[in-house]
Amino acid sequence: MIATALLIVLAAGGLVMWQIATRPSPIHIAFANSLSGAVASEGTESLTAAELYVDEVNRAGGVDGHKIVLDPFDDRSSAKGASDNVQAIGDGPALAVLGHLISPFSIAAASGYKAARIPALTSQSVADELTIDNPWYFRLQTPNTATAEWLAYYIRHILQGHSSLFARAADIDLVLSNDAFGQSFRRGYFAGSQGQTPKTWTYDDVSQPPAAAAREIAESLAQEPEPRIIVLAVSINQSPYLVKAIRRRGIRTILVALYAGTDDYLQNFATEPEERDTPGFFSDNLFTTAAVIFDTIGSLGQEFAEGYSAATGKRPSWWGAKSNDGVRLLVAALRRAHPANTAQSKVEDREKIRDALASFDSLEQAVPGLDGPLYFNANRDMPRPSRLGWYERGRLVGAPMQLVTVQNPDLIDLSKEMRAGHIVNIGDRFFWLQRVVYAGIDIVHLGGIDLKAGTFNVDFYLWLRYGGHDDLPSHIELPSLQRGSFDPAHPAETGKEDDLNYGVWRVSGDIKAELDLHDFPFDSQSLLVRFQNHEASRERIAYVIDTSGLHLHRPDPGPVGARSAFRDLQLWHVADIRYFVDAFSISSTQGKTAFFDTDNRNEYGGFDTAIVVQRDVVAFMVKTLVPLFLLALVVFATLFFPPSLAKERTTIPVTGILTSAVLLISISNQLPSLGYTMALEYIFYVFFVLCLTAMCAGFIGEILRNRTYHGHAIAVDRVARIAFGAVVLVTVAVFVWMYGIN
Repeated sequence: MIATALLIVLAAGGLVMWQIATRPSPIHIAFANSLSGAVASEGTESLTAAELYVDEVNRAGGVDGHKIVLDPFDDRSSAKGASDNVQAIGDGPALAVLGHLISPFSIAAASGYKAARIPALTSQSVADELTIDNPWYFRLQTPNTATAEWLAYYIRHILQGHSSLFARAADIDLVLSNDAFGQSFRRGYFAGSQGQTPKTWTYDDVSQPPAAAAREIAESLAQEPEPRIIVLAVSINQSPYLVKAIRRRGIRTILVALYAGTDDYLQNFATEPEERDTPGFFSDNLFTTAAVIFDTIGSLGQEFAEGYSAATGKRPSWWGAKSNDGVRLLVAALRRAHPANTAQSKVEDREKIRDALASFDSLEQAVPGLDGPLYFNANRDMPRPSRLGWYERGRLVGAPMQLVTVQNPDLIDLSKEMRAGHIVNIGDRFFWLQRVVYAGIDIVHLGGIDLKAGTFNVDFYLWLRYGGHDDLPSHIELPSLQRGSFDPAHPAETGKEDDLNYGVWRVSGDIKAELDLHDFPFDSQSLLVRFQNHEASRERIAYVIDTSGLHLHRPDPGPVGARSAFRDLQLWHVADIRYFVDAFSISSTQGKTAFFDTDNRNEYGGFDTAIVVQRDVVAFMVKTLVPLFLLALVVFATLFFPPSLAKERTTIPVTGILTSAVLLISISNQLPSLGYTMALEYIFYVFFVLCLTAMCAGFIGEILRNRTYHGHAIAVDRVARIAFGAVVLVTVAVFVWMYGIN
């Protein structure tokens, strides 16, 4: 016996050891970034964002069965720290590098990665020379000169040429960092300025303290006449010194700080006395470029933002978004390369991954990214326009006009679109002029929810704020409006404020609800009020959340802030109001031969307001299921009936089944036809089983008594009572565990 037990233990242990020994080894990626020092907050965000996607991949089984592991290497926010880690990364098991955060750090490590023949991908560095003559370095960014050229065009033709919203400025000042980044930005800006020569100033924080260098430049800028536009082409850890010094010199003109679109950036000013006395003292008229602004991002980007916020309690910035995109690209390269992942194959695996990254060289080979397809050009860069935004009440919002890459210029009549003013040409690239429309929906009154019809009655305000000289952004429809009217051509009110057109509509009617009743009656529902524009593609018009108009900048705006809007809602609680940028696509060749061999997909913009309602379970139970509870007590009581009531022990459970069936049908008649089983139905099924248990106990007990096995009959009743109570307790515990109590 003991020997058998030992054999079983040894066999089990051997099986476990065999599984461990044969499990595919994890694939390592070096995460080389700034996890301490001046830009540690951006580096830490980048790591968290990358880990979110790695966790998602690992939950799905990894790559060819291999889990992915990120190995953090802290460059301490310095070029020396970056170069110091190269040897350890090259000698280690990592098959690729994701890093670094900013250009000087990436450049410092680039030659080392090339010598170690390990592919490196930066999702944030922009200096031109990083990828020049280095086939082992890739980046998800537009090179600095191209970004500067784009910004020069944007300032000249949009900030200065389209809208007084930006306080027209005749002159431009460039404040440049005293490094390769500043030099390449200057070249690009002058190339795109089309004869408009800006004044330039060099910010040197090496030979003197950063604050002193900033004050020196601010004093010089204060001698220049306003209005002006001052472009701060310096790193994210340098620009706060300049912003403070310039604003303290009384210069209120527009500042454009590169890559400053993060919540943490504003924390540089939060404790300053001027900001405490006058909120917005430093951030008013402060614009920034960013690779991503979340109010105009697509659905995949919105999912990332929600996941990041759920994991950290913070809003992500473009730093995290691009890091997440970087891991997506590396995982796609791993899946294409199929590395053997052994010590002997490390050199070959790294080369295969480098080749896989290089193969993402066209739209057809692109990897889906958070804000569009990801693919490299011949220089292993990813040219695409930045987004321009500004700070409004502490939140970064997109500017009313943006530039969006034309993905398939060969399939578009470029001349026609350029004459119409829809497309512009910058260098060898073409961009859509995208109008950003600030949208909001405020609920005035939410009436009843008709589960049978699958509709809800709602009264709401809808508004749009947008720039431009036509009303194309207001060519919207409410696709789910069942009863009621909405005429986009006749808003209740129109006007112009801050150089933006606005229109307000008052809509009342029944809207089709997308109900999910799997959890009924423990369910919550998301009631969507949605509008769409199917006349202009998302490249031309992007709807974004009007964070100011909806008071989302408040610490706790609450469910629309007006609980009286839900006073007539019965058996439901309003848990939350959520706003989403929506998009829908149409895939069609449209009968055009140019599209026959392509996946022509037009994406159109829209906007959703989701009213999240939670059913009042206690009220529903009291109102609807009390009869079922009483029937269960009566059936349980039959297990205590004496032998003289043997007939009743059968008839009462049968009556209970029939009565409960009628009750279930009555409830079901209040609901739409469903092709699945609801939680409520499982409760009734459990009751049916309890009735059958009582019936069977009665039958068996009667048979045993007829055979004079009275003791056995009593035992059967006891077992049935215990089983009955256990089933009830387990059922209650399961439903409480699954749905809680609200």
